[in-house]
Amino acid sequence: MATVHLARMDGLGGFQKWVAIKKIHAHLLEDESFVQMFLDEARIVARISHSNVATVFELGDTRIATGSRWSTCTASRCAS
Repeated sequence: MATVHLARMDGLGGFQKWVAIKKIHAHLLEDESFVQMFLDEARIVARISHSNVATVFELGDTRIATGSRWSTCTASRCAS
């Protein structure tokens, strides 16, 4: 379905923030209903504010170097 990666976002003055990046598996990018479900999930979760739910603060498309495939990902603040 999707893979979640732990990443660190670095900024000015030594600012660091841990984030989770969720990416759809490449073979599911051709399934429009799955992509739509992924986008719906991001929209719904973005409206939730709770300490046990990661906050969505970015949604975008990233080109994968292999051909013209696209990968949609969300970046979420990791709940502490």
